Amino acid sequence: MPKALGRSYLPPQISKRGGIAGEFTVTRVGVEEFWIVGSGMLSAILNSSSSALTCPQAPHLKCHTDAMYDFNVAGPQSPELLQTLINTSLATADFPFMRSTCRC
Repeated sequence: MPKALGRSYLPPQISKRGGIAGEFTVTRVGVEEFWIVGSGMLSAILNSSSSALTCPQAPHLKCHTDAMYDFNVAGPQSPELLQTLINTSLATADFPFMRSTCRC
């Protein structure tokens, strides 16, 4: 899990057959709080997997799939494209690689 607030990483979701079903973006948004984003299909896998957890202190998961929407823009021109849509600076100094901000 990311150690510092605002740090993100991309863990794979392993399928039942051992392949990669997809990946999530996991961001630390609090001392013991994480924001996990994945596709609707991966959210369903996570929800079904979490119901099988047998930890003494199982994590609390709340699914917002039906209430929120996210999208990806990738490529060398993506910061410039996104900058036309938002008022937050995407300059590297303000928004470093693999850092996230949650405005929820």
